[in-house]
Amino acid sequence: MRIFRWTFLALTLLCGVVQAQITNLLFGSKEAVELYSVQEGRVLTIGVVQILDGQPIDLGGDRWNTNFTSKASLNNHLHSHIMSVAQKAITGKFGQDRDQPFLMYAQYYKMVNGPNAHYKPVFCYLAFTEFSLVKNGGSYSLPSDLSEVSMELPSDYIVYTIPKYAWAQVETVSSNGYQVRTVNSDNPQEGFDLARSLIFVPTQHAVSSDSFKTTIRVVTSQNTFQVFDEQGNLRPEKLAEVKVGLQLLASSTKTATTPSLTLQITGGETGRIYQIQSSANISGPWTDLSGSKVINLPAYRSPIDIAGDGIQKFYRAYPVNGVPIPK
Repeated sequence: MRIFRWTFLALTLLCGVVQAQITNLLFGSKEAVELYSVQEGRVLTIGVVQILDGQPIDLGGDRWNTNFTSKASLNNHLHSHIMSVAQKAITGKFGQDRDQPFLMYAQYYKMVNGPNAHYKPVFCYLAFTEFSLVKNGGSYSLPSDLSEVSMELPSDYIVYTIPKYAWAQVETVSSNGYQVRTVNSDNPQEGFDLARSLIFVPTQHAVSSDSFKTTIRVVTSQNTFQVFDEQGNLRPEKLAEVKVGLQLLASSTKTATTPSLTLQITGGETGRIYQIQSSANISGPWTDLSGSKVINLPAYRSPIDIAGDGIQKFYRAYPVNGVPIPK
């Protein structure tokens, strides 16, 4: 038995119009992430604590319900109030030891909740510094370098909000194309909070499009599919192609059996749902192939075998709105 096989790429048509709710997620550079984080914060707290025998002593602080326009204005506010808050290490009467170090902190954040999900803080900027009081005889004073403290982005994650998203994926590759991290909301513990509409992107991945290139794919609450590139911009979807294999099986008597086709989607977007369709004409009409809905690429790239009867000339991968089903 001899097998004859050839492969060609059929016409690919990407149908449907994406209606963007968010056009830029502001990541891909430190400047973009800093701007996003400043815009997102709503509350600033500054406080001082001391740890004695493993137990924290809260010496108090101050709080402002406000939104800043830049990192500079945020730091200016911090520097204007940090000394007065730190003074509580001297004047407070909470059992603190003035000869032991203190911890100064500042937190710029917002409170977020969701359906059946209580409020939790999402931190946008943080500052921590340890200091010791300057002792002069029996009196104490504050060190002068406290005014050099600066608010910085969280070291672990930048948290993005996409209202009521239904599914999301965060994919990061290195500058040389090496796969660094690919996670999706099928596993919420990997960095997703669907109830509060939050997506967690590692800070080092969010702030750089040189060392790391991050792509975020989202199925919105309206079941539309969106892709944000390494600069955080909404971009068109990559085209999906149907790879067609025609297989002829010949018997020992050289009598060919009915040919069969194998269809396989290449390209496209991870998480996108595609329906393979066929047509005798490039202009249609197009007909869905039974059992040929392909979901959650690339996990479902296995070829689809169909009978050779009624072999068509054209095949396409038609994108279908919806949430991909986990494999």
